Amino acid sequence: MHDSSKQSFKVFLDVYIKDASGAQISALEVGSRDVNGSVLDQNRVDIDWKSVDIAPGLGVTHVLEDPYVYPFNDNTFDLVACSSVMEHMEFFWLAFLEMVRVCKEGGYIFINAPSNGSIHRFPIDAWRLYPDAGLALQNWSIRNGLPIEVREALMLNRSNSGRWVDSCFVFQKIKVDCTARNSTSTSLKSHSRGLIYFDALDLDNRNKRLAHPDQILIKKLRRTIEKASNILRQKYT
Repeated sequence: MHDSSKQSFKVFLDVYIKDASGAQISALEVGSRDVNGSVLDQNRVDIDWKSVDIAPGLGVTHVLEDPYVYPFNDNTFDLVACSSVMEHMEFFWLAFLEMVRVCKEGGYIFINAPSNGSIHRFPIDAWRLYPDAGLALQNWSIRNGLPIEVREALMLNRSNSGRWVDSCFVFQKIKVDCTARNSTSTSLKSHSRGLIYFDALDLDNRNKRLAHPDQILIKKLRRTIEKASNILRQKYT
């Protein structure tokens, strides 16, 4: 798990998962084996974490026999978190259905996945997600009889300070007979000003064509190299 995904999850917790005044908040981390960090190291004593992974290791409470079947009842967790994992799943859409199934009605699902970055197999590296994946996953879940609503679907551009441009998603599970959702006075987006590169839920972006931030950085680098070359050429010719 890279640093930018940790930062985004901390903001998510601060915004959406308030301290329950003594009550324990039940949470599940998907893909929890601590290789280079975990969401479990957040300093929140009010959260009771369970965790699943395909192999045993630090931070894993339940080892999965089937990566798309979780050993928990329906509507078990207030929060399900999956960070820097979906790119390593063969069929991440099946895992997403399990996340929704075990999430309580009114509970939240947080997903962070890269939209760029080098190939890093663990054991495979199969996918990159753009913010529109949030809407696709919402519709996939509804199609399978698990009603949810995507609350936020953002691309956060931290590429000036690192090599990752993350897509961050916040979903809320809703009741079958209810479309109302819990409201928050703030959002992940409002705490990420200056980092928002694309918001899939912003209607003004519907028909906008944007280059990936990687391409913009490459163009900047080329212009810098060309400028330096011109200066050197003028000085030594």
